[in-house]
Amino acid sequence: MGFVQKLKNIDAVKFSFGKADEYLETFSKSIHAFSMFDEGFGLGISPSLSSGNQLMQVFIEISKQNGIFIFNMNGVDLQKAKAGFENGYEEAASCDNITEWELSIILRNEDYFENTIFHNGKIEFVKELNGLKLLWN
Repeated sequence: MGFVQKLKNIDAVKFSFGKADEYLETFSKSIHAFSMFDEGFGLGISPSLSSGNQLMQVFIEISKQNGIFIFNMNGVDLQKAKAGFENGYEEAASCDNITEWELSIILRNEDYFENTIFHNGKIEFVKELNGLKLLWN
């Protein structure tokens, strides 16, 4: 079974993160995952919230629904994500590192981390104590 089919077959609410490019929306739809391209992030999140609070609501909603996060690591600066953002979302937004901020939230929350599938669009990464490695199918 291919990677996309495997994700598509997961019977849980899914939210897809990744750098905004021409493939993210198509990929998210192909695996039946919500994404930033859906109104209210597909989760009914109020547009009256600040951008950072909207994204925090994504984490809260997916967790409340026992869902999973699907995170495309392509183009993501892992070192920035691991270092975190002292001034939060605003700091990340000011230097176009919102995806790194999202990843930093996942890396700092054990439940989020455990409920995330990391990938590069074709191949899943295995979570290990020291980081991530490719899982060759």
